[in-house]
Amino acid sequence: MKKKKKTRSGIYDANAALSSDDILCEILLRVPPETVFKLIIVSKRWLHFICSPVFCQHYLKRWPLAFRMLGFFVCNNLYLGRGQNGVRRPRTEPAMPLLSTCKEGDDLKFYKILNQFGYFIDSSNGLLLCGRHPKRYFVWNPITKQHYKIPKPRVYFEDLCMAFLAEDHPSVDMCYKVIRAKLATVVKGVVHWYAAQRNLAVYDPQRGERRISSIKLPGSIDFEERVLGESFDGRLQYGWSCKAGLEIWVLEKEEPGHATSPSDGGYPNKGWKLRYRLNFKTMWRKNPTSMTKFCTRDKETQILSFLHRNSKSVCIRSGPDIFIVHLVNQKVEVVLYNGRGSSISWDFSRVAPYFRPDWPSFFLVPPWKEHCMIRYFFDKLVCKYGVCDA
Repeated sequence: MKKKKKTRSGIYDANAALSSDDILCEILLRVPPETVFKLIIVSKRWLHFICSPVFCQHYLKRWPLAFRMLGFFVCNNLYLGRGQNGVRRPRTEPAMPLLSTCKEGDDLKFYKILNQFGYFIDSSNGLLLCGRHPKRYFVWNPITKQHYKIPKPRVYFEDLCMAFLAEDHPSVDMCYKVIRAKLATVVKGVVHWYAAQRNLAVYDPQRGERRISSIKLPGSIDFEERVLGESFDGRLQYGWSCKAGLEIWVLEKEEPGHATSPSDGGYPNKGWKLRYRLNFKTMWRKNPTSMTKFCTRDKETQILSFLHRNSKSVCIRSGPDIFIVHLVNQKVEVVLYNGRGSSISWDFSRVAPYFRPDWPSFFLVPPWKEHCMIRYFFDKLVCKYGVCDA
């Protein structure tokens, strides 16, 4: 009886503790992402709490946000921003092709309204920037299915020059900036684009509209295949490829006490550091199965893109086949995407991987679906474990 009373007392104490938002927050902040996502099925209160913007902000300061790759969007430069006498897109070809790599990508690919927004331009934090250059542009949220039309630009630009930056905001579900910058890449909120004489132009919106600096890119040749991205530790990385192989460079960290944003005279750091150098012949020799099965021996291999916040892997292309190369052991992994039989003008297309943030949001779920979602996860737990606490 004494043990029973203590147990009941412990249960009452636990319930009292978990009824406090401050204590619940401190507990959940210590739970890893793969577990905290499952806790939204405990109760409606926990669903609201975990998916609230306030908890999300505190949680992401401690745990990095995971991203899932749904596929590759194809942007054909022959159609986007073409003149009156330019090449016309066949009706059988979708305006926004998606090389899907999973079930979620398939659902997005066959969403009919998607092609009504025009061609793919860029993506950021799961949001899509699409349109028909140079007049109509839209920002589309694939989760909420909401779209916003961007005001028509006052100045006409013949070439497509845009950078898309989505920001986290505690009070709204969609906050973004569209900046005009040719072939731009956004890394940690800073816009980078290729300039003349192997320079990289840098623009930080937080430092003012007219604060643009530059940094010299490594190497002595302007390579056609080159990509920018963000490493796992938040540093800018640059990759290029030629017929022989590829190189991956990372911008070294600043000295303690220095600012992380660019200044008028360039970055206040040491410069670039070579992280990986890869010879394609050696790589295919170490992967004979992939080389034989996909007939890559007679096709030129080139770098395609970085993975999201990943410094140890990179996407390459050989013919119509896309591979992920693990740079540490040079292991090649083929990417099986939906639509391999379709003809893609690789020489005139930009193929960009699309990543969706892996974070649950109560505000992204319609109210009438909330009960169904909780019931679904409840039934799933019962089937898996046989019992479930009330």
